[in-house]
Amino acid sequence: RWAAGDYVVRRGNLEGTHDGLLKVQRLKKTGKKLSLPYIEIMKMKGGKIAENWLFYNGIAFATQLGFLDPKK
Repeated sequence: RWAAGDYVVRRGNLEGTHDGLLKVQRLKKTGKKLSLPYIEIMKMKGGKIAENWLFYNGIAFATQLGFLDPKK
């Protein structure tokens, strides 16, 4: 994590197995492994998160779970 003024930046990696329903997109489980780096930026106000932005590679996410074919 890094902080500057009212902003905090966090870099991380989401890893796991897609073994349940993704309710947001209604995607059924695939059983495939996932490793996805991300960056999160938070704007703080009064010691609390006022705004939050999450950045990740959606194409890599869909490809790793088999929803996109990188050869096409």
